[in-house]
Amino acid sequence: MSSFDLTVPSGWLRLDPRDPDPATLERLASPQARGVSRPDWDAVGAALIGQLQQMCASLAESGSLIVLMPDPTNPLALWQPVISLGPITWGEGVEPMAVLAGLTANDPSAHVYPLDVAVAVRTHASTTVPTTDVVSAASRLGVSNPGGLIGRDAEAELLITREQFRYVIGIPSDAQAWVEATCVATVPRLPDQPDPMPMLQELFDDLLASFEWTP
Repeated sequence: MSSFDLTVPSGWLRLDPRDPDPATLERLASPQARGVSRPDWDAVGAALIGQLQQMCASLAESGSLIVLMPDPTNPLALWQPVISLGPITWGEGVEPMAVLAGLTANDPSAHVYPLDVAVAVRTHASTTVPTTDVVSAASRLGVSNPGGLIGRDAEAELLITREQFRYVIGIPSDAQAWVEATCVATVPRLPDQPDPMPMLQELFDDLLASFEWTP
């Protein structure tokens, strides 16, 4: 199988979910960078590292080899974006291009994503996350305002959605050279704020534009 790689842009960190680097986990979980009050640093940091380790274990089990997440100082960290990439193993007799044709025919969100090195199709799904779930999880970590910059008087109107973009990427002539990239973000916003989907789509498209195959 051809190997693949992705350039890590400025303000992002890379993990191998099979063996995550402890220093990178500590950086991602940094309570100082997340604005947590000093007395809570140890508890919050430990809880976040535990969550990151669980996430990595789950992604590794599903076959992911590369994970990208923003540094806590990156403004995008408010949306908790996670990009994971792993190889696709097709069943015997499965024609990858036929799968892509079916995907584009049956999923209204499917769109051919232009890559110089491969063919790719992007799909998108959005689901609503109950605000109570997010508030409860944030409270356990000592975070009182999951909306970040959203004022407390507007929290009752807060909408939270989970935006997921899936990219199926491969070389038509090589069934062993196919990869799935899953890009997820959890977005808090108010009803009068713009739909985040177009900006997230552009963000993930730009990040995956550095995708490359290596011999």
